Amino acid sequence: MILLPRLCAAAAALALICVVAAIALSLANQSLRQQVAERQRVINQGSTLSQVNLRLANSLAAVALRDGDDRLKKLLADFGIAMKPDQATPGTAAPK
Repeated sequence: MILLPRLCAAAAALALICVVAAIALSLANQSLRQQVAERQRVINQGSTLSQVNLRLANSLAAVALRDGDDRLKKLLADFGIAMKPDQATPGTAAPK
């Protein structure tokens, strides 16, 4: 008889511990999800910036070719951007 109330109390305490652990894990999981979402946002932004950089390099190469700007041509070459006067799409990376 006396064993049953103690067993019920132990089961209730175990259930309470499980609930507290579940809440703690849920909060930790939410924090990790926020970190992953922020990292994904940075990755997506980097991809967009990469496209902008490519267009900018192409535009600079076209201007350098059009105007014969040797300083701009050298600057682009220093960053591995090769261009030829007959090139259809200037600003592509130089072969290595």
